[in-house]
Amino acid sequence: MSKFFFTIIFILFFTSKSFPKNEYQPFEIGQILSGKIRYAYDSVFFLPPGDWQVKIVDNSNTFNNPKSFGPNTNLYTIGLFQIDKNKKILKKFIEFEFSDPVSTSWIKPSDCNRENVYVYEQVFGGKTFNCWMVNHYRLSLSHSLNSFEKKLKDFFISESIKVPEIIIYSQHLYASERNGKIFHKIKYYINPEAEGIEPPIHNDWNTSEYQKVKISAYPKKKDFMDNFVVVSSNYHKEFQEGLNMYNDEKI
Repeated sequence: MSKFFFTIIFILFFTSKSFPKNEYQPFEIGQILSGKIRYAYDSVFFLPPGDWQVKIVDNSNTFNNPKSFGPNTNLYTIGLFQIDKNKKILKKFIEFEFSDPVSTSWIKPSDCNRENVYVYEQVFGGKTFNCWMVNHYRLSLSHSLNSFEKKLKDFFISESIKVPEIIIYSQHLYASERNGKIFHKIKYYINPEAEGIEPPIHNDWNTSEYQKVKISAYPKKKDFMDNFVVVSSNYHKEFQEGLNMYNDEKI
């Protein structure tokens, strides 16, 4: 009887130790987080300064995007926010996404090929991609929405959050066959108006004064963008550090 009992305890212990879901996907709605967050067992997510509240947890799969060369797998997308609670103004938010491991490798996302943005750098090699860019974005959420974007739109509406017409963001993408075969993505959004910058004159992406060829005519907005590029560049170094990238994979 005692031998049977200890066999059961042994199985339960090592099963829970090997596959604890909260160590792979530790995020829950309502959490207030800061600093360094461990996920996917041995990956680390560095949050920008301040407290961030988890408002969206979305579970989907890779049927549409991103895509791997093998079967679809689970995708976890987390929405973390900094909001001016008194004025109900969106200050910053992060769209943080990661996958279960795949059995093959990942297809390089189309965003890794973009050059019509404010700044970008990429490293490709073998079955690895590491991509960083800074861009502006029209936050209308009027296009065909994925499941995370639907929850994002519902959150803004239900909480009566004031959002800007144009928001600035940096994007950080990585996957490597040599490093866990997990897809990682961070989109770090910042509201220029919450930082004291005047609202945009043009609300369309193509005509926006945040276009690189136009922004020199708007010195305050150019200074804001250039400062954010420095912040984002340093943040990408933390992104690389948290994922233990090989030196030849780093930007």
